[in-house]
Amino acid sequence: MKKFLVALATVGVVAASVTGCAPASSVIPNTVLNVGQSALATNLNSAVSDSATAVAANQYIHELTSSGFYNLSSNGQLVANTKFGTAKIAKSGSSNFTVAYTLSPDVKWGDGQPITAADLLVSWAAATNFGGADFNSSLRATGLSAASKIPTISSDGLTFTATFDHAVPDWQTAVQLSVPAHLLAKNAFGLADAAKAIKRFERAVNSTDKADLDAVASTFKKAFALSANSLSEALFFSSGAYDLKSATNTEVVLVAKKSCTWCKSAKVETVNLKFYQDPSALDSAVKAGDVDLAEAVDTTSLPLVTLIDDVKAATGYKYTSAQSGKIEALIINYGKKSYFASKLVKDANSKASRMRDALLQLMPRQRLLDALSIPIKLTRSDSFVYLSTQAQYEADVQQNGSSKFRIQDAEKATELNAKYNHDRSDLVKVLFDANNYRESIAFNLLNAYATSSRTPVVNSSTPDVAAAIARGKYDAYFGQVDVLSSG
Repeated sequence: MKKFLVALATVGVVAASVTGCAPASSVIPNTVLNVGQSALATNLNSAVSDSATAVAANQYIHELTSSGFYNLSSNGQLVANTKFGTAKIAKSGSSNFTVAYTLSPDVKWGDGQPITAADLLVSWAAATNFGGADFNSSLRATGLSAASKIPTISSDGLTFTATFDHAVPDWQTAVQLSVPAHLLAKNAFGLADAAKAIKRFERAVNSTDKADLDAVASTFKKAFALSANSLSEALFFSSGAYDLKSATNTEVVLVAKKSCTWCKSAKVETVNLKFYQDPSALDSAVKAGDVDLAEAVDTTSLPLVTLIDDVKAATGYKYTSAQSGKIEALIINYGKKSYFASKLVKDANSKASRMRDALLQLMPRQRLLDALSIPIKLTRSDSFVYLSTQAQYEADVQQNGSSKFRIQDAEKATELNAKYNHDRSDLVKVLFDANNYRESIAFNLLNAYATSSRTPVVNSSTPDVAAAIARGKYDAYFGQVDVLSSG
């Protein structure tokens, strides 16, 4: 078997390597694929927030064991998975945007339990921290968090109707499976009967039972956590092409389902997901030939250039690159704790507004693209919504305002700030992953021009970006985000 290093790619590339749209008979008997990732897995529940590296590791497991209303095609397009269910807009508009998500009656969890709207209700509760319960979920970053009203569930338990406070661009993918309602509720309430456990969970939501919701949230975060010891098989779950055979924080073994009409079809019979402590450990595994497929990431401890050089030197390996469905972005924080809090930037001539615009003018986009395109050439993106390969991309960038900031203009940034005398409180705290090589370069290039243009930026990097975002005490964020149309 050829060995590959996937550079600047996401877990979608690995998932595409072992699944596809072919019939179930496409599984090649007795095939085994060892996949390496440069961080330890922390949770079978990929919807729990964690460090950026842990989230990526957990997502590997999720991609191969889950299904949803939409799949991502090889060219970056969302494709409806009607065998799983349908998502249809019931009411459009700027407020009370309503979508009905209807599950196929045939879809089931790996243990045979039907997948129902109660499973989607779990994700909604986590996305909204319903009832004040702390789910610590990454789903809070999706459009589902904007559905503040309790969703309705049809009498047959198959249709989940969510009403969003405003239209959300990711409505097709915002409602997704996290963990099974029956496993979550059985463990939260100490019940053996799945039906009774689900009813208690639904009752807790409808009555806003604080004690029960807190128990559910705690179980959501902790019950599926991975460690050096193998997780109990009673906590395994799958709705996708692969079922779990064993799971620790360093290795998860997956076996292809024998039959699954709503899943992407498996190609490889057994997949061993191997999770290493850091990029250096993965590098050693690559050199030793212990993995067949690995994702390369840029880190301060092991830049991508070094890793690819090692791959070239390792007999039998090749490397490739692929579009990830993600972009490197600078995101302004308009939260209450930010220098750019919404109330402070309402006036276009306020100090905060001008500082924000100066920051955007300072972004050395071409220099960043040149610096980061070594050794893999990157593609420029001017859209948060569409990939550059999608038909809607050109029309979007013509009207989304990005044209005002396509060229770095330090002189313009200086003009914007000239009116004000900045004091020590006028500091723009830029958050990014301290272990991410690309984002360190991005900050250093930005900072090189910041002082001369009177736009003082502060390095607020941390290894735990998720926790820092939750605290909200930052002004701008450098990081990798999903393009909305790619899910």
